[in-house]
Amino acid sequence: MKLQNLLQQRDKHITKDGVPECQRPTIPGIMSQRACTFYGARWVLAPIKNSLHLVHAPADCAFYGQNVRKKNYMILSTDLVEKDIIFGAARKLEESIVEADKIFDSYDLVFVYATCTASQIGEDIEWSIKRVKDRVNKIVIPVVVPGFSGYSQADGHHIAQRAIANYILKSFKNTEEIENSVNIIGEYNVAGESQAIKRLLEKIGINVICTYTGDCSLSQMEKKA
Repeated sequence: MKLQNLLQQRDKHITKDGVPECQRPTIPGIMSQRACTFYGARWVLAPIKNSLHLVHAPADCAFYGQNVRKKNYMILSTDLVEKDIIFGAARKLEESIVEADKIFDSYDLVFVYATCTASQIGEDIEWSIKRVKDRVNKIVIPVVVPGFSGYSQADGHHIAQRAIANYILKSFKNTEEIENSVNIIGEYNVAGESQAIKRLLEKIGINVICTYTGDCSLSQMEKKA
C-alpha cells in the first residue's frame, strides 16, 4: 500500500512511454534523479582544498556523498546507529570533530553536515561546534542539509554558499588589493572549465586569484582582488 501511494506521488517523475514532466518540484525527503540538498552542498564544498568533511549521519550518507563529479573525495562519518538516534549523539559528534582535528592536523577547515536523521532527532550541530571550539585548531562550519529542507540539490548549493559566507568570508580582514586580478564567483569547475577560463584571462593580462568554489583554498579565499 505504501509503495502504491509512493508511485502515485512520483508518477509524473517516472519515465514510462514518454518524457517525465519537467520543472516539477520533487518531494522533500524522497530520493529522485535530482538528488538531495546534502548532495547539492557536497557539489559546492567538496573541491575546496585542505578541507575535512564530517557527516553527522548513518554511514550511508557519507558513502553517498563521497563521489562528486566522478571523483572520490575523503569523507568522514559519525556513523549514527540505533542507540545514537534514541538517546542523542551530541557527544559523539563533538569527540569526532576533536579526533578529526588531531589526525588531520594539516587541514584548514572542517565542514560538519547534518543530514536527514540528525535533523529529525533535533541534533544541534552548531551548539556542538561551539562546545569544542577551544579544543580544535581549525575553522569548523555547520552545514544543515536534511533532505526535507529543499526540493532538489540546488537548494543545497544555496545552503553551502550561505555557510561559507556566514562562517568564513565575513571573518576575513581587509588585505592589500592585487592589481589586474579577479576572483571568479559561482564557478564550480564541473568539467575543468575553470582552467580554460583562467588561461583565457591570463592571455589578456588578468590573474585569477580564486575560483570560488571549484578551485580554491582557504588562503586563496582570504585574498582580495
